[in-house]
Amino acid sequence: DIKRSDTQDLPDKKQFETMLSQAGIDNYHTMIVYGGLNNLVAAMAFWLLKIYGHEDVRLLDGGRQSPRTRSAQHAH
Repeated sequence: DIKRSDTQDLPDKKQFETMLSQAGIDNYHTMIVYGGLNNLVAAMAFWLLKIYGHEDVRLLDGGRQSPRTRSAQHAH
């Protein structure tokens, strides 16, 4: 969880890599990030992924309010 309620500190590269690895994510995955709050947290995740070397990261325009997000949620 990169957004902790008790602090605004960002994880260091090792912490971030461990968190992604535990979620089954490696550099061979395409990451599509989106969220609420006008994509504020998603944008932070996007830049952490890019700065820490993840090659294929995409920020979904519109976040949770995006028509693409709503249609994907209904497809499952």
